Amino acid sequence: MTDLDVFLPMIMPYAGGCAVPTAEAAIITAARDFCERTRTWRGDDTFNVTTTSCNVFCAPDYADVFEIESARLDGQKLTPISIPDLDRQVPDWRTLEGQGGTWITQTNRGEVTVVPKCSGSLELQLYLIPSQDAQQLPDFLARDYRRAIADGALAEILMIPGQPFFAPDRAQFYSARFDAKVSALFNQQIRGQQRAPSRTRAQFM
Repeated sequence: MTDLDVFLPMIMPYAGGCAVPTAEAAIITAARDFCERTRTWRGDDTFNVTTTSCNVFCAPDYADVFEIESARLDGQKLTPISIPDLDRQVPDWRTLEGQGGTWITQTNRGEVTVVPKCSGSLELQLYLIPSQDAQQLPDFLARDYRRAIADGALAEILMIPGQPFFAPDRAQFYSARFDAKVSALFNQQIRGQQRAPSRTRAQFM
């Protein structure tokens, strides 16, 4: 993981008078938006679950689960479902037990639950985003996408009214540059999925 201060040299000279905490908050906002829209932060892991411990905390430090890409229990695919949908379809899902799982849902930040409760080996493939209180970002974001995230942060910072660095025209410039990079990466991701490339195991670093 990489500290947020590596982004500051690409931000502070262009937002004179901006406080470091304000800049760091904008970096996190931009990084969350970047990861949501590009789905570049992926995490794969395997967990053992039982009828008494079907809740799995699966997000690494400083991360939230944005989306469950896929989940399998002992090789059988689980269907992602929201808690409101579970409440409607399976009112007793919180206590229901079974021989195998059918659904997987996100119960708390960074935590998922297999429904019905059962035992087995849970394989997860997730899309992750930085948490709101993150103090670090994954190394690959800081290394490969530092300019884009800094642009996104500047777009946020320069739109703060009543500040000496308030500059909507410049904010629009950085926002457009950020959006262009995000769109290019999203399109690249779609093309890559269509070609069905081999997966590599993601690391939470």
